[in-house]
Amino acid sequence: SSFAQPPEMPWSIDQSLNIDRVSMEELKLIFNQAEKRLDSTTKEGENIASRTTTMVTLMAGLLIALSGYLISVWKGIITLTNKDLVAIFGCLYLLGLLIYAIRNIMTHRHFMTGSQPEDLVNSTYDDDEITRSKMLLLLYINEIESYNGRIVNNTALNREGWRRYRNL
Repeated sequence: SSFAQPPEMPWSIDQSLNIDRVSMEELKLIFNQAEKRLDSTTKEGENIASRTTTMVTLMAGLLIALSGYLISVWKGIITLTNKDLVAIFGCLYLLGLLIYAIRNIMTHRHFMTGSQPEDLVNSTYDDDEITRSKMLLLLYINEIESYNGRIVNNTALNREGWRRYRNL
């Protein structure tokens, strides 16, 4: 029997972190590394889609060729030869593979770098307890956490995409 795993909690920066000990340069370094990693996962997703498109093109060509052969030699269901049966099953198999492969090309929700302005400008600016000098630090921390969630999402999508691609 299989046991359901509890949902994984998204990573976040420890709330007990003393923000007075964090420098802007350190946050910029972490942010830049997260941005590079997120960009890498996005490019990997594009690579999977590109390779799958090539495979779909080849399979579609084979499907058209087999279908053309079947149409040209078709004389009725009673006069089917072994070659005709192989061509019919080949067409069905290729059609199944095409449907399976198309899932890698269909748009998945890959997250890109950058954030919507409405995600950055929020009620934090109305909080008088947060000093102006800490506002930029908090924005960087928020973006680092956001980028980590996007990286996790893209990595999972890419893992599934490669699995489907290898099964073709």
